[in-house]
Amino acid sequence: MPEYIKSFDDAMNFLQVLDRDIVHERGLWHETVHFYLIVDGQYLLIQKRADHKKNFPACYDLSAAGHIAHDEDIEIAFQREVYEELGLYTKDLNISKIGIIHDEILTKEINDREFAHTYIGKINSDILSSINLQDEEVAGAFLIKINELKNIFSGISDGKIYDLNFNDTNLFLNKLNYLPHDPSYLNQVIEILDKEKGNL
Repeated sequence: MPEYIKSFDDAMNFLQVLDRDIVHERGLWHETVHFYLIVDGQYLLIQKRADHKKNFPACYDLSAAGHIAHDEDIEIAFQREVYEELGLYTKDLNISKIGIIHDEILTKEINDREFAHTYIGKINSDILSSINLQDEEVAGAFLIKINELKNIFSGISDGKIYDLNFNDTNLFLNKLNYLPHDPSYLNQVIEILDKEKGNL
């Protein structure tokens, strides 16, 4: 079934409602929600995309994200995505809305240009037991130390990935197995997370 979303020009002026696939094919700007969940003030929850996803299967990515339907309120879309992908209610997550960050993922297969309505959540680790992943979208949820993100995304070093009990998984996050977000977007996210970490 087609998924219809709003398309925009690069100044965020509305153009028209189109099928999501057409928006990506044409490389049109559109609105999404992005969510970063900080755990115990020093870890970021990351998800591993399902193996059968059309785009970037088995890649690691932010805590939760998704498109905003053409007739959907932004806050409702945010709450829906967090619940659908992680099984968590946003009212329990100490949420702050950061604002809109421009993000581009441009490959041979996809021209994805997003106005990402970006949110930060902060929790103590005891809430991790409430996570219930949506199998259709998410293959796993893991933790990475926030203070390692800058070196990871710049390609300087890999970072250890921990399970939700803070056990070493023998897995590593690096620039190549993370969704290829635009570097300027990642730099803004790192700066935001550095400011927000350390307190709940």
